[in-house]
Amino acid sequence: MIHKNPIVRISFGLVLMTVSLLLIAEVVGFAPDQKTAIVNSRKKMCELLAFQVSSLSAAEKVDMGPIRNTLTALVERNEDVQSVALRRTSNGRLLASSGDHLAHWVDVPKERSTTTHVLVPIFRGNSPWATIEISFMPLWGKQNFVNFKNSYLGLIVFVSLAGFGGFFLMMKRILRELDPSAVIPGRVMAAFDVLKEGVLILDENEYIVMANASFSQFVEKSPTELIGFKGSELQWKGYSTPQQQQQLPWNQVLREGKKQILLDLIFDNGKSKSRKFVVNAVPILGSTGEKRGVLATFDDVTELEEKNIELHGLVTDLRFSKQEIDLQNKELEFLASHDPLTLCLNRRALNQKFKDIFNTSQTEGSPLSCFMVDIDHFKSVNDTYGHSTGDEVIKAVAETLRQVTRENDLVGRYGGEEFCVVLPNLNWEQSKKIAERIRLAIAGTTTAGIQVRVSIGLSSLEQNASSPNELVDQADQALYIAKESGRNRVVCWGKEELAETECDKLDIQPFADEQENLESVATNTAEADEIQSLKEEINELKELAEQQKEKLNYQISHDALTGLPTRVLFNDRVKQALSRCQRSGNFVALLSISVNTIERISDILGHTMSDKLYIEISKKLGNFFRSFDTVTMFTQSDSPPTVSRLGPGEFGVLLVDLPQIDTITWIVKRIIDSFTFPIVVDNNEIYAKVQIGVATYPYDGDTPELLEKNAAAARNHLSGKLEDNNYVFYSEKINKDSIKQLDLETKLHKAIENNEFILHYQPKVEAKTGAITGLEALIRWDNPEDGLISPNDFIPLAEQSGLICTIGDWVLASVCCQIRAWLDMGITNCSVAVNFSAKQFRKDGLVSRIKDLLDEYHLDPSYLVVEVTETMLVESLETFSVVLAKIRNLGVSVALDDFGTGYSSLGYLNSLPLDSVKLDRSFVANMDADSKAVSLVHSIINMAHSIGLEVTAEGVETPSQAASLVDLHCDEMQGYLFSKPVPVDEATTVMQSGVVPVP
Repeated sequence: MIHKNPIVRISFGLVLMTVSLLLIAEVVGFAPDQKTAIVNSRKKMCELLAFQVSSLSAAEKVDMGPIRNTLTALVERNEDVQSVALRRTSNGRLLASSGDHLAHWVDVPKERSTTTHVLVPIFRGNSPWATIEISFMPLWGKQNFVNFKNSYLGLIVFVSLAGFGGFFLMMKRILRELDPSAVIPGRVMAAFDVLKEGVLILDENEYIVMANASFSQFVEKSPTELIGFKGSELQWKGYSTPQQQQQLPWNQVLREGKKQILLDLIFDNGKSKSRKFVVNAVPILGSTGEKRGVLATFDDVTELEEKNIELHGLVTDLRFSKQEIDLQNKELEFLASHDPLTLCLNRRALNQKFKDIFNTSQTEGSPLSCFMVDIDHFKSVNDTYGHSTGDEVIKAVAETLRQVTRENDLVGRYGGEEFCVVLPNLNWEQSKKIAERIRLAIAGTTTAGIQVRVSIGLSSLEQNASSPNELVDQADQALYIAKESGRNRVVCWGKEELAETECDKLDIQPFADEQENLESVATNTAEADEIQSLKEEINELKELAEQQKEKLNYQISHDALTGLPTRVLFNDRVKQALSRCQRSGNFVALLSISVNTIERISDILGHTMSDKLYIEISKKLGNFFRSFDTVTMFTQSDSPPTVSRLGPGEFGVLLVDLPQIDTITWIVKRIIDSFTFPIVVDNNEIYAKVQIGVATYPYDGDTPELLEKNAAAARNHLSGKLEDNNYVFYSEKINKDSIKQLDLETKLHKAIENNEFILHYQPKVEAKTGAITGLEALIRWDNPEDGLISPNDFIPLAEQSGLICTIGDWVLASVCCQIRAWLDMGITNCSVAVNFSAKQFRKDGLVSRIKDLLDEYHLDPSYLVVEVTETMLVESLETFSVVLAKIRNLGVSVALDDFGTGYSSLGYLNSLPLDSVKLDRSFVANMDADSKAVSLVHSIINMAHSIGLEVTAEGVETPSQAASLVDLHCDEMQGYLFSKPVPVDEATTVMQSGVVPVP
């Protein structure tokens, strides 16, 4: 209650301040001391009693009657006195008493009276005669309310309680009088309360001074409760830290003095449904222009946003449906207008298009030609080789016609083995050359083992044909002449000189009745040259046709705006990836990425701006997957990630050959993180909001269609929520594991800040003597919640999250500091091996960092050993070799860890700047049971020794393994047989002993 009600907070603070002042007054001596006053009063009473008793006892013979009466009167008249007595000094006998003196009196040291028990000596002459003993009530009785009331503590309690009540009533009145909302007339407040939008007025310190009824209803607090709160103290999602709160609209207004409009905020108090607002904030200025506060309006768009998301989904579905319908219509139109065997225009479509071209040529006066093509002796081909072979011949002729003609020419199958070709904007001479090219091209090829020939009849609009049918008839009559005059020739209607065109020279004679014509052509050298020229032109046309085909295929498979693969190519790559990973056992992930901002930009700024945003987002995704850190996640894959545009506002990403599912989480998280920065389009900063659905093989599907469907379903699950820049896996288990990984990453960040890492050390011993030669540093994570976490659980996480360099630097610095400490203790066999990550080697300044630490702790470089793995070196052998050489030049030793598990090669070992290799524990583990393993270890040791490298065997756990390694002349051993990794204190004890006995 105290932290919620400002009146209570202020009252409580005033009470604390008042009590503090009273306590300070007590300390410095300004407060009245009730205890001192009571003690002084008792002192005077004792002095007076002593005087009276001394007077009564002055006679030679003492009369005890008056003395007893005096004592009795003292007890009866003073409630503060419990008992009183007169005790003879010489023998301790009571001479007179009043009250239950034996019950109330306690022995006190001589001349050491207390506030409750007082001793007063009585003298006769110069000698002590007796002592008056007075027992008073305690200064502070547990049941004595009067005493408590008269005490200083009672005063403090009274002031605290009474002050709190008084302050509360006073502050309630003061705040009512000073309530900033009171300056707003009632009719204005009523107008604010009528508004559907929420309204807040905040002062220059961000405190709420007025809230209308709508806003109060939104946040489920009354207007009175809101007054005195800061605007940032409400539960705005994503604005929990002070840095984030500075980006709230009203704080930007207070900081910059400029209005902020159309900004999104999500209110989530964890109790009811989250609400999304569009916020506008404008400054409230004083008479001299200074900022006095902010007026902020909150338009609740929660339902509108949900409906908008639903509407966009429907629009997207409709667009896709329209695209599918258009595609199907095109396919149906193609099937309806083309011959199914040759894919040329059918007769109906040819006549329709021919009519349009004919009318255009007549209107514009442009040339137009047409020729008919007939396959010579086609009936005999069908009779001899069958109809299937005949179909192959027809398709081959059709393909040649398409290749030789232009894109705007019409090629149609007129029936059976007959074709019609329409050539707009070409006269009969130009058409004649094309017809000759076709004839020669067909004559120069063999189809299904058959040499094919064609006859061609040519007609032109120059012969004054009045209709397309008449032009076709003229070409058909010319074809008839060509067939009657010997076949395999071109005849032009109305041009008699062409009727004598002879066949080209050919070495192969398909039909006996054409032999003489072919031989006559063969003797004509000039025509042979022309044939060669025509063949070259045909080849050029083929190349051009191939280029056009490739261009068309690219246009079909790539988005025209962004250049990204379309769904057709994307699905093909998904299919190939699934086939490959089914054999390798790796994972495939399909990411469905929705960028809702594009639709909003299109609605507000137009399609041109949204198209530019599409392009920038495509570049952003492409650059992300080309970045060095991301590429390293796919070093084992020959197929880089594929980014595709699947539809309006939707992108697809294919991740192939993933060795483990965890990798997907880090990639997705980095994609989302990359979109937290604005995208600049035409000097406009646009924050794109992404939602990502993830489907994986083999968990969520084994076909491209099923993976894409499930990824989209996961993404659509996010669309019904208000969160931006979020992701979800289709598989519930993987989604939980992913969330767990991110939680562990968050803890890992805190672990670095809170210094939760510790180092354990495992000794290495000389194989022959058992003397300790050094240690290996091994990191551990001591998490307050989960306890000791193994490196196998957090090192891969640190690698993927980019924290490994920070952790590695801490390890290196800690090891150097510890080596210095051991040297100062007189321990000299304390060289320490430190494991390094590939990312540390890629980071600039590693060599200089090592040198700086060695100088800082005054260490000889020989005390530090840099350990790298085979797999790490193979990733970038040339680059890492250069870095290792520089490290070795410092005097630091270099060891190759896990030797034998990667790409062991004598060639690359000899070329690397190494001092030693560490034999992997898997070889050592098999030595007890497998003689082949012993032979293999022997070979590795001999190979290493042959090139001057020492060998350290890891994972030695049994005496027999140690004995075998000694026999094989292994240099060093390391394992649980000698010592497990231990904390620094235990490691120091082991180091001081100096020797680990070898069984």
